[in-house]
Amino acid sequence: MSAGASDADKRGASEGLTVFREWYEKLSFEEQICWSFDVVPSQVLRIYWTFTYADLRYKLRIKSGEFMIGHHQQFEALVKVINQALGGGKGNGTPTTKRAFEPQTAAQMEAAFASVFG
Repeated sequence: MSAGASDADKRGASEGLTVFREWYEKLSFEEQICWSFDVVPSQVLRIYWTFTYADLRYKLRIKSGEFMIGHHQQFEALVKVINQALGGGKGNGTPTTKRAFEPQTAAQMEAAFASVFG
């Protein structure tokens, strides 16, 4: 992450948001400014004259953090939906599973085998 990366940005990167982080790190400072302010390169000079360097770093940090938080939130929502769809509870986030049938006798084992293989 860039020198001004916040702790939240670093945590997000370590939790699986590496695609964005890798793309963002490959951008030049000028490209980061274009992305952050939603401008084209011909408008960057105006941005440089309008904002201080500290303001630019702040904007980059906030914009990248906002982007990562939004996608992380979508990921968390997806995990909850999948968890509930697979029978998990709303509590601790781990799906509850029914215990598999465990035959106790040879007859139960033969019946289970016959039900599967006929």
